[in-house]
Amino acid sequence: MDKERALELAGGVTALAKILGIAKSSVSAWVEIPQARVWQLKVIRPKWFRKQKQEAKRTKKSTDSLKALHN
Repeated sequence: MDKERALELAGGVTALAKILGIAKSSVSAWVEIPQARVWQLKVIRPKWFRKQKQEAKRTKKSTDSLKALHN
């Protein structure tokens, strides 16, 4: 998940910082969300990641289908 999407889902820097239990200055300093924070969000807000998981499954099925056609 990228920072902009997380901020959108949370409702801003202050809200995301509160969800994660960290200072908003920490969130503001991120260029990308640290992997440990992504995992934390997956535990705290799993619904935020369900769509990504479904898209990944669709992409894998499409890739597998294309591979089968070329073999």
